[in-house]
Amino acid sequence: MSTRALADLAKQARAREQGRAPLSLAPLASAFAQRQLTARKQASPDATLALHERRLQQLQASHVALDGKVQALEQKLDEAMLAVVKGFGDLAGQLRRTRRSAQINAQKQTKRLASVERTMQTKRRADGRAQAKAAQVQKVNAVVSSMQVAAYGETGSLLSTNNLLLAGNQLLWSFVVPLLQQLGFPHIKPGGLLETLSPLGSLTTSKIFLGRRQHVRFVSGLATFSPGQSSVVVPLRSRIASAMWANFKARTDVPVAITGLDAAGEKSVRGVVRDGQLLIVLLGAPSTTSIRFAWMVDTGVASG
Repeated sequence: MSTRALADLAKQARAREQGRAPLSLAPLASAFAQRQLTARKQASPDATLALHERRLQQLQASHVALDGKVQALEQKLDEAMLAVVKGFGDLAGQLRRTRRSAQINAQKQTKRLASVERTMQTKRRADGRAQAKAAQVQKVNAVVSSMQVAAYGETGSLLSTNNLLLAGNQLLWSFVVPLLQQLGFPHIKPGGLLETLSPLGSLTTSKIFLGRRQHVRFVSGLATFSPGQSSVVVPLRSRIASAMWANFKARTDVPVAITGLDAAGEKSVRGVVRDGQLLIVLLGAPSTTSIRFAWMVDTGVASG
């Protein structure tokens, strides 16, 4: 306690004894507190330093912890940025792959379309060639049909046996390809070998079914008598169909008509068919000049 505080306290005691003022302890308490503070400051400089060191250490530890948190946040941010960058890179790569795939698909589609176009062009060219070939075959068939009608047809009767057979034969070979396709042969295509050979097939079948039949009832020709010749033999084998040749050769009643063509042809002649040959005999004396006669033989065939 300071001297001044004691003096003040003594004054207060004397004043109280004299009844002039009450006694107060406030100066004493203030002096005591000041003394304690001064003593504490003078007596513990090491404790204050230690306290500061502890606080400094705590501050450093807090700083280290804060630095660690900041580094962790930076690392997480870096990782997030890397993930974002990687995501953008993956997206860019995916876009490149998608674009490349689209380009490849477009190229494939273009090639496919080009291939289809080439195939269609090839098919159109093939169809054009097939149509041209079919037209040519039809022309040949028309010529063949005319030949068959001239060789085996019969005039005056549209529905005669020969004419019906010729029409059926021509229709058969004109539609042989679709007919065979309907019968279960789909591998036979129009414009193929069979259609190309159809004219030959038509000729062959007409020859087989009609070629051996007699289509002409009356056969005729010319016979020439040389000077001094009294008879002429005319072979008829080439004028008679093979199917009726044997029967015709055995006949002895074949009608014959003979007409003279020259002035000297007024001579009498006689004609007869024996063993498939026409024998023309000049009656009377032989002529001194050449004489021509027209002859005609009735085969007896009423219709083809």
